[in-house]
Amino acid sequence: MYAKKKAASGYFFHVGDDFSIIDKKADGHSAVLEVAFWDPDEQGHYGTFQVWNTRGEGRGFKETHNLPEGYSVQIRACVGESSDRGNWWDCDAQDIGHA
Repeated sequence: MYAKKKAASGYFFHVGDDFSIIDKKADGHSAVLEVAFWDPDEQGHYGTFQVWNTRGEGRGFKETHNLPEGYSVQIRACVGESSDRGNWWDCDAQDIGHA
């Protein structure tokens, strides 16, 4: 799966459950991959997390999360302020795939 903004690009790789975010703009902000996941067969079983890249323009960052097989996964690439991990904006359209 792939999510792209002018300032960030994000990826989810099913094999290994790897999430990657690349900062594409020297703007003083971090690149953020917003992730949501859920069991498509059960209502209410839902989780979210963010992958933050504070390494700067042209640099990537990867995290691995062990998601249950068959879960739906949604990603969006965003821009954020790393000093306030609750503050991100300018997200692209979501992309949805499966773990």
